[in-house]
Amino acid sequence: MKLFISLTLVSIFFLGQCKPAEVPYSEKDISLVSKLFEANQKLHEGLLLDSPSLSLVEFKSALDSLASSTHPRLLEWKSKIEGNFPKNPKDLDASFENLSQIALVLTDIKKAIPALENFNQFYCPMVEKYWVAKGKLVQNPYAPEMRACGEMLP
Repeated sequence: MKLFISLTLVSIFFLGQCKPAEVPYSEKDISLVSKLFEANQKLHEGLLLDSPSLSLVEFKSALDSLASSTHPRLLEWKSKIEGNFPKNPKDLDASFENLSQIALVLTDIKKAIPALENFNQFYCPMVEKYWVAKGKLVQNPYAPEMRACGEMLP
């Protein structure tokens, strides 16, 4: 009986140490995500113009293409981004909160897929918003009067 209890306890201990198997990202998955990040970069650049604009067509197309993946994480991220997709791109102020939430999802993607090392997460404490962009230069898309306000996060 003591042997049975000991074996059971040892088994429970080792089962508790097991992690679910991680599904590797295929080249196609990495390509789909890279296109999403490139489309996000264009969104970012559009918001930095003298007359900021939010054109979501390319980003929406890249987001929709994630559905062609069978990777569960890509489908989960797609769903999270869709839940935060701006309702009215002409209303920039209303869209900024959505874009900040999308940036948090993009950050999760960046952490999981090392091929996206050219992109970084930024945060501006003045507007309390996040964004993801290429490079290390702070270019705040949310506040034209203070483009340099913010910091790159690790």
